[in-house]
Amino acid sequence: MNILTFIQESDKNTKDVIKLVRRKGTVSRVDLASEMDIPKPTMTRIINKLIKNQILRESGLAESTGGRRPVLLEVNKDCAYSFGIDLGRKEVSVALINIHGDLVSLRNKVTSEQDTIGSLVSFIESATKDILSEQDVSASKLLGVGVGMPGPLNKMSEEASPHDFYGAENLPLRTMLEDALSLPVTIDNDANVALLAEKWFGKASGLQQVIYIYSDVGVGCGILMNGEIYRGMYGEAGEIGHSIIDVHGDRCECGKYGCLETFTSIKAIALRAEKKRKAAGNHVASKPAHFSQVIDDLNEGEPIARETAEEVAQYLGIAVVNVIQSFDPELVIIGGQFGQSHPVVVEKVSEVVRRNTHKKNTYKAEITTSELQNSIVLGGAALVINHAFLHKQTM
Repeated sequence: MNILTFIQESDKNTKDVIKLVRRKGTVSRVDLASEMDIPKPTMTRIINKLIKNQILRESGLAESTGGRRPVLLEVNKDCAYSFGIDLGRKEVSVALINIHGDLVSLRNKVTSEQDTIGSLVSFIESATKDILSEQDVSASKLLGVGVGMPGPLNKMSEEASPHDFYGAENLPLRTMLEDALSLPVTIDNDANVALLAEKWFGKASGLQQVIYIYSDVGVGCGILMNGEIYRGMYGEAGEIGHSIIDVHGDRCECGKYGCLETFTSIKAIALRAEKKRKAAGNHVASKPAHFSQVIDDLNEGEPIARETAEEVAQYLGIAVVNVIQSFDPELVIIGGQFGQSHPVVVEKVSEVVRRNTHKKNTYKAEITTSELQNSIVLGGAALVINHAFLHKQTM
């Protein structure tokens, strides 16, 4: 049985049963029928079909509430897989993820100035083949491939045009990957993909209005509105990294001046710490600036590193204030290499938000740090799951 064909040919009730069982972990037939308001005979037919096709399986007995103990159902974690790909400016990761969100196998490649989109597609093709062979997973169990990458991505032209991205512009990446992999490919920007990972596997599960701030090599924003990712008319919503913070600021790689990324990207963070060390007469400043060293110093309590992190988090906090006052979310999740680097980041962002949101409104949104590791590859897998069950194509 081809799992993608089975899901695509299934009716809405069948898809909803799979999604609900996956979200709950284990659930009885009675509770399923009650929660979904589906007649028991119909629910029985759906469940029997899903068990026959090894998508659901019985997994023990629930506690008795009087009478016989009900049999619990769960999704067979080996029934479906997807590839999640993190196509970044500095590194490319390819992971096989099962439908439970478990990372089964991972391949990484640190990129260089010599790499091209063609060489990266070749690496992805080789990595997917190696992983399938290593894990003995049949292609018939694959739902597809989900890619998270820097934006902007134009859903109208189906082309990707990130700034400073291996010399490529107007890139027909989906076509290139589908030709190489012979699998359906779905692409979205990294912040949206990380937000989907939270929706399917993390803190945004079951929520409707969520903002995800991805603070990494660049800075992006994923927006969940009414339970769906909001992408805007052309698929470029949430590009907050290129919102203007200082009209007299430094030149950004996008060509504008004073973009948020010139203050909060990992490159900007390393340079800020280096300048502070030079000003303090610190001999370590003669060494090249590296973000990883700043974070190591921060975790060791080094004062300049903490001062740097707090200043950068303050700029990030102002961006979060602007997003909150535009979208009024119930939860804001901070992720990415800087966003998840140290508790001081979310602490300072929260302080800035409390200080700058309208006093006349009772602001109740929680601001928290993502706890997911490998969120982009997880989100790539979630992108595939979302697409398979909802029949919604992004790019």
